[in-house]
Parts: sequence; C-alpha cells; structure tokens
Amino acid sequence: MRVLIVEDEPFMAEAIRDGLRLEAIAADIAGDGEAALKLLRFNEYDIAVLDRDIPSPSGDEIARRIVSSGNGLPILMLTAADRLDDKATGFELGADDYLTKPFELRELVLRLRALDRRRAHSRPPVREIAGLRLDPFRREVYRNGRYVALTRKQFAVLEVLVAADGGVVSAEALLERAWDENADPFTNAVRITVSALRKRLGEPQIIATVPGVGYRIDTHRDSPGLSVRLKLTLSYAGFLMLAGAVLLTVGYFSLSRGVHPGVIFMVQSHAALLRYFAPIAAVVMAFLLVFGLLGGWFLAGRMLSPLTRITDATRLAADGSLSHRIELDGANDEFRQLADTFDTMLARLEAHVAEQQRFAANASHELRTPLAITQTLLDVAHNDPNRDAAELVDRLRAVNTRAIDLTEALLLLSRADQRSFNREHVDVSLVAEEATEALLPLAEKRGVTVETSGDVATTIGAHALLLQLATNLVHNAIVHNRHDGGSVWVTTSARPKSAVFAVENTGDNLTPEVVAKLAEPFQRGTERIRTDHAGVGLGLAIVKSITQAHDGTLTLEPRPDGGLRVTVELPAAPRPSTNTDAFSLAGRRPDDQGET
Repeated sequence: MRVLIVEDEPFMAEAIRDGLRLEAIAADIAGDGEAALKLLRFNEYDIAVLDRDIPSPSGDEIARRIVSSGNGLPILMLTAADRLDDKATGFELGADDYLTKPFELRELVLRLRALDRRRAHSRPPVREIAGLRLDPFRREVYRNGRYVALTRKQFAVLEVLVAADGGVVSAEALLERAWDENADPFTNAVRITVSALRKRLGEPQIIATVPGVGYRIDTHRDSPGLSVRLKLTLSYAGFLMLAGAVLLTVGYFSLSRGVHPGVIFMVQSHAALLRYFAPIAAVVMAFLLVFGLLGGWFLAGRMLSPLTRITDATRLAADGSLSHRIELDGANDEFRQLADTFDTMLARLEAHVAEQQRFAANASHELRTPLAITQTLLDVAHNDPNRDAAELVDRLRAVNTRAIDLTEALLLLSRADQRSFNREHVDVSLVAEEATEALLPLAEKRGVTVETSGDVATTIGAHALLLQLATNLVHNAIVHNRHDGGSVWVTTSARPKSAVFAVENTGDNLTPEVVAKLAEPFQRGTERIRTDHAGVGLGLAIVKSITQAHDGTLTLEPRPDGGLRVTVELPAAPRPSTNTDAFSLAGRRPDDQGET
C-alpha cells in the first residue's frame, strides 16, 4: 500500500510516515497543496491522507480535484476540526473517512487498511496464485500450505507481484509501490529484496526475472521433469532392449525359414516353434531390461558425477560463497573444461567482489574525512561566535572543493569501469601535449621541468578519458617530485600494434612493493606516499581503469635514481588506407588542418 500524506506540519508528517513504514505502508509527504497536486499527477497512490488547513490550494480544494478526476482515490481527512459541521463538510467534499487530531497511530493504520479493503472489494481479500496464499490484512504468506515468514519490505514486494497476477512488474514500479519517493532510483534495494524473498519462498523458485523488464510470479512453471540420470538410464535400457529384440527376431526367422545344410530341424509347425521360442525370448528380454536399467543407472551416475559437483559448487556460489572451487580431476573432457571455466569465473568474481568491497570501504573513509572536518569547523564556529568568519569560509571552501573533487573522481572511475563511452581515433601525442600545456603553470610554480617528445601515435578510444589519463599521470609526476628542481619526461611512440604513452619523473626511491600498490585506490597509512599535495587518492586508480577500459596495459616501474616510470600501452588504431583518411583522425594537430 502507498499513501500520500498532505500535512503542512513537518514533524507531524514525518512521524506519521515513520509509523506507517513500520506497518509496511509506504508513504510520501506533501507540505502544501501545490506539492500534493504534483505528486498526484506523477505517482499512483492507494489512499490520500489529507489535512484541510494547508497552504494554497487548501485541503478542501485538493479533495474536490481528487473527486473530479474520477480515479476513485480514497480520502481520509486528518484534521483538528472536530465539530459535526466540519465533519459533514468533509464528507460532502468527498472524504471516505474522517479522523480528528489528536489520534492514535494504530487507529489510523486500521482505518487505512479498512479503506484499502473497501477499495478492493472486487478482488478477494486473500489472494492465491501458483501455490501462494497471501493475506494482506493479516500479513501472512503460505506456500503449498507452509507458512513463510517475511520482512515488511519482502511482504510489500510480494504483494505487488501477486496483485499483478502473473504480469511483469518493473523494478521502478516495485520501488515506487513498496518504497517511497525518497528511495534512490539507482539503488540495488529491489534486487537484494527480491533475492532474499526467493530464498524465503524456497525451491522451486516462483519469482521469475524478465531480463531488461522486471519480475513476475511464474504461474506456468512446469513440475520438475525427469532427471538427466534417469533419462540416460532409460535410453541405455531401451537401446539394449531394442538390440535384444532385433537379435531374437533374426534368430526366430533364421530357424523357421532359413536353409542350413548339414543341420536337421524337426519343426512340426511355426506355431510349435513359436510356443517353444517365446518363453525363452521373454526371459531374455526381461534379463536385458533389468540389466539395462541397473547397468544404465550405474553408468549414468558415473558419467554425471562431475556434473553433480559442478551443481553443488553453483549452489554454493548462488548462496554467496565465492571461495569454493570444483578442482575437478581426471581427463581433459567436456566436464573438466566446464569445471575449470567455472573455477576461473568464480576466481574473477571473488576478486572483483573483494575489490569492490575494499573500494567501498576506502571511499567511505575518504568521504568521511571532509565531512568530519566540515562538522568540526562548524562546531567551533558555533561555540566561538567571535571567530574570524573569513578564515572559516576559506577553510570550508577548501574542504568542500576536496569533497567535490573526490566525488567527481568517483564518478569518472565508475564511468570508465562501465565502458559507457563513444570511441574515435585519438592522437595520443596531441593528448600528451594538451595535458602538459594545461599543467605547465603548476610545474613552474613547483620548480619542475617538463619535457615532451615522441612520435604521432593513434589509438581508438574516448578523447576526454584519454586526456584525463594523461593529465593524471603528468599531474602525479609533478606533485610527487623533488623540491629542488625535479624533472618530468613525457614521451609517446608508435609501435606496429600499439600506441605507447610514458611519463617518467624524478623523486624519492620507491620499493617494488610500494610501486605494485600505487594503482590501487585510496592508499592509506604507511602505504600512501606522503607529500604536501592533498590529492584524493584516485589518480593512478583512474589511469588503471581508463587503460583497462581501452583494452590497454599499465606498467609502473621504480627508477634506479629515484622516482617512477609509468607506461601506458594502448591498441593502435587501424592504419588509414589513403592520405585523405588520415586527416579524419580526432585530435589532429592544428597546423595540419590546412594541408592537402
């Protein structure tokens, strides 16, 4: 159930909303008439809880418009006006129920459920579908007679799916009906809740996923069929029976009609031969049937035993255990190849999940830092009214800038990981020069010399992302450098199958262990390179992500004299067939534009 609360007192509205959430009732809040009309125009609600005394338009006008719309939305007027005339006016305006303030939250919930049942009088109060029995009033769910305990959100999601009667319900619709308008539209809450709901309902799964569309109750799910082992057993036995029947038939006709020199058969008639031959044939066929079933069952079990191990590993992975491996022994057959491929997939998934969890923890840590600083500065300013306001504003601006830079870096990292960008021809040498020109003032300020050289090298990719890659590398080389006149060398080169971009800088001596972790995001504590530059800890992580998104390789090497050398190798762009095509490259040099 989803309710619209139209109440101009924020504390009252929020208290009602929080109380309804505890009863698995989603609620949105409108603080005035305009907000209420907007929500009613774009959302679908089961009931409107309406305060009459709200800013323009008034609650009475909202009630008139709801009634005139003809959508049958029930109205519960919740107001302090408790006179009989006020109640009469409210009912005349179209209210279905009337509750005066103050009130008990339990009474409000009961009235809302009564209105919901009254509105849905055409459908049975207890809904049944595909073995499910859902009682919205008692909030009980049974599957094939077994009681299923659900959380409030799981029950709300299941209620929407059951009401669809096998129809597809999108994730957005579930988010809208089971949550409220404050829910993040990009959240994974629906997927997580549906996954937990499936486990609660048990096997076989009844909630089907329609890829790219949403979810539905599978009302046409077939009963479990014959197992593969039984099918193989029956096929072995059937083949053996067929072979035996053919042999017996050939033997019978050979005895009855064939000519065998030197062998005398005393056959009085074909009927006598058949009477003699039939019992023997029946015994042989019975033996072949039993032998085929037993032998087939044993052979099928031996053949399918690797598949059982793969199935068990799949179920463990579905339950969240990604550390389990099949490690199937034996010949390199189809089952062995399938198991090895599955183990490789699990290893990659485990690594990605671990990296995601580590990244989320580090990102949370880094985002807390500017927020904590801001909170501290505000607390100090609150306790010390005479503090210099200009200094406080400057510090808050600096902290806020760092938080914005970190957020933008996270978004850029996510964009590169998803590979959601258009590809074009990019001149890597020009990108390197653009990044160097933009950072030249910073280099001069820090007394660092930057040298750029190399050949034209083209690749296929996103110009903006590759420019960000070059900017990050040159920026890191400048800020993580010596203070007594350091140097940065930026070079590009074209190889037969790749375009190479390298940045080398002087600096502190780095161990291979430290260098190996530099591309990981948010290096903290002793693993972070300490400088006077307050970065966000994502520069090389973004470089690594952009490089991988362009199917390239990133190499980090410590210099013998101190400093770092970073090499990015990207796939080379296909060579143009004509000179004219060469000028279609994105990012060509300005001095080439006028040549023919």
